[in-house]
Amino acid sequence: MPRDSKKYFKINVVQSDSEICRPSPYIINLKKVEAKKEEAPLLQKRKVFLPSFQELSFVGPFYLLFTFIFGFFKKFIKSFKGFFAFLGKRIPLFFCSVFRGVKSILTNSLNFSKNIFKIGRFSLPVGWQKGLLSFLVFSFVLVLPFQAFSYYSRFENFLVQNKLDKFNFRLIDVLKILPQKEGVKKAFLVSDIVKKILGYETEKRYLIIFQNNNEIRPTGGFIGSFALVDIWRGEIKKIEVPPQGSYALQGWLLENVLAPEPLQLIASRWEFQDANWFPDFPASAQKIMWFYTKSGGPSVDGVIAVTADFFRKILEVIGPIGMPNYGKVIDSENFDFEIQKSVEIEYDRKENKPKQIIADLVSKTIEKILINDSGQLAKLAGVLNQVLIEKDLLLYFNDKEIQKAVLDLGWGGEIKETSGDYLMVVDTNIAGGKTDAVIENKIEHLAQISDDGSIINRVTITKIHRGIKGELFTGVRNVDYLRIYVPKGSELLEAKGFEAPPQEFFDSPEDYLKPDKDLSIFEKQISFDKESGTKISEEFGKTVFGNWVQIDPGETKAVVFTYRLPFKLSFEKTSRDWFSSLKQSLGLGKKEGVIYSLLIQKQPGSRAEIKSELKFPYNWRPIWKYPESLQIKDAAWLTREKMTTDFFYGAMFEEKL
Repeated sequence: MPRDSKKYFKINVVQSDSEICRPSPYIINLKKVEAKKEEAPLLQKRKVFLPSFQELSFVGPFYLLFTFIFGFFKKFIKSFKGFFAFLGKRIPLFFCSVFRGVKSILTNSLNFSKNIFKIGRFSLPVGWQKGLLSFLVFSFVLVLPFQAFSYYSRFENFLVQNKLDKFNFRLIDVLKILPQKEGVKKAFLVSDIVKKILGYETEKRYLIIFQNNNEIRPTGGFIGSFALVDIWRGEIKKIEVPPQGSYALQGWLLENVLAPEPLQLIASRWEFQDANWFPDFPASAQKIMWFYTKSGGPSVDGVIAVTADFFRKILEVIGPIGMPNYGKVIDSENFDFEIQKSVEIEYDRKENKPKQIIADLVSKTIEKILINDSGQLAKLAGVLNQVLIEKDLLLYFNDKEIQKAVLDLGWGGEIKETSGDYLMVVDTNIAGGKTDAVIENKIEHLAQISDDGSIINRVTITKIHRGIKGELFTGVRNVDYLRIYVPKGSELLEAKGFEAPPQEFFDSPEDYLKPDKDLSIFEKQISFDKESGTKISEEFGKTVFGNWVQIDPGETKAVVFTYRLPFKLSFEKTSRDWFSSLKQSLGLGKKEGVIYSLLIQKQPGSRAEIKSELKFPYNWRPIWKYPESLQIKDAAWLTREKMTTDFFYGAMFEEKL
């Protein structure tokens, strides 16, 4: 499945001057880092515009000056138009805009002055430099008010176009809604994308899948229910939630394809409710749409996936919802148990609409959100940002432009590319009840770098079943098909602690079932480890190790994968005479370094703690690290995190002299 939007993680260790264009640090180019290379990008950039160094020395400054003056007057005229429109309107928002204007002018001025005065040997004469500095000061004083009105106008348009103006937002509400971390430009990028998603250009139809992460599946949880939603210009025109849930499609499926082998523990025929088999959400979303249309459903513009944790977080903000027809009041504390009890035990067997309570709850939730005040809407916006970051809400769209923006914003749930170390632990509960609500997961990752630069990884996954035997929904055995995704080409050295269900429990495939084409495309180079039975394959540019874990209530089990990474970290052999050593100690000449980086991706819907440890040779010295808070001492680093999102760690090393 081609996805031209995977442009992540191919960057240098150089910070961008722009907030908007700051590169993601998930991967680092492993090229050698030179001590003095500040001027190289600048000179290289100028050669794009001008054909020769000699012409650049004379024309370059005037070209930059013309560009700046032209942009200045363009902004001046555009901003002046909105001056009188501002009078009598939101004063607090204006002061926020003033701050944005100051920031913009300072950034532009600093970038301009840097480009002018860092030209090196072909700098302008001193008189010209003083004149330009005076012009910058003048432009700052003159443009600031109008630049502020420009930002105000853009805020105003954001509110009106997104139907937020009628709620009489306070300044603090606006600031909470806009993503501050990436700057104003990203906020307007989000605004444009949201408008397209909400059907401001053309009417949209989406398939929303409800994933129960108490029964964990690769993209978040078992697909128990779904909804078909029609949206036009930000309004929900129609919403349908089948009361029979996902099983409503069973009798309508026209295709007969063989399920992935682990899923054959419950059924050999692959169906809609088990379609989210791939941990790469775009791949699973396309498979979900395929099953939906092959079951008689209409074509849709995209798939939106939400977990049970998403609903709990919404309920924490809007408060309890009364369900008088069911004799219940649903809140964030009892949501899981009461809904599960209704859909599996309390529903009318004659009427056979077990998921009707979900349809009614969705309707009442939307009603309550719409009547909330601006303060709660701002909190909901914060929750929306949180669930996108933590992957309790995943998005996929057929529109390539929207999908690219979704991936760039980190909302797509795709398996990401990286040239360094990588780990993703993927659990799939198969016939294990809703036991993931009471399973405590601990992941330990140890990377050991040898003196020759080779790297051996050991991943230990410990599961503790906190359920009580016989307890409703959770007091049964947890049956988990566990996969770990590691760098492509990794070699499995050992796998232990695994236990597969007896073969007689698996459903025997019928003759009419045919292999699935997508499964054949994504799963390649399949083999098995003879000692442990671990399945080894290649998927989405990674090597995958998969095996079974079974754990009863009250038990604790640990499984271990040990493998060798497909690359080595080594320093180039350079002269070690006293003069070379002296130059390097003084910071002269080239510095040789190697980089180890680790990207850990969270499985959507999962709840786990992770500990990562790196051990490196004692003659290596760290000279750079990410994040800055990373503690490195005694030839090792050690981190402990609650897996709420993806994590990246990196360090550059040099050899001690």
